[in-house]
Amino acid sequence: MPDTHSMTVAEAMGSIPAVIGERLGTREFARCFSDAGLQSDFHIQTGNYVPEVALDRFLHSAARSAGDDFLGASLAQSVSVQDYGVWGDYVLEAPTLLSAMTRASSIIHLHADNDTLKLRRRPKSVRFEYGFAERGGKGYRQIAMAALGPLTSIPRYFLGQSWKPQKLVSI
Repeated sequence: MPDTHSMTVAEAMGSIPAVIGERLGTREFARCFSDAGLQSDFHIQTGNYVPEVALDRFLHSAARSAGDDFLGASLAQSVSVQDYGVWGDYVLEAPTLLSAMTRASSIIHLHADNDTLKLRRRPKSVRFEYGFAERGGKGYRQIAMAALGPLTSIPRYFLGQSWKPQKLVSI
């Protein structure tokens, strides 16, 4: 049986390729795509899916090329759930923050087939847990940091841009 990898929508990269291209230049940018086994135009092909392992390799290569162990954190500022096309639109069309988070959790499989997104309600807080299916790769650190952008964009959409999470935990 062939080894299969988890897939995600191409829109998951949002503006990250443009930011990386601007930072690294054309030649290094192309090398990062090559290292990942991707065609350089994959991110603009709406409705297409790509292997998550390729995104992991792309961000690992970009961080290495930039010499920046925290590249993913700076990329988080460039990505929002609003970049995710119909999936993101459906999440943000919810009437409340809690219902938006519930929607995102219940339809994550349409965005990324094996990722998880769990909503855990506590008496005085709500915890949103994201699990990237290919978390064993070299670029997972960058993926995890970059994912903060879309995850925090949902509460910010409802509560304002100044909202900040109380705590961030890597699971």
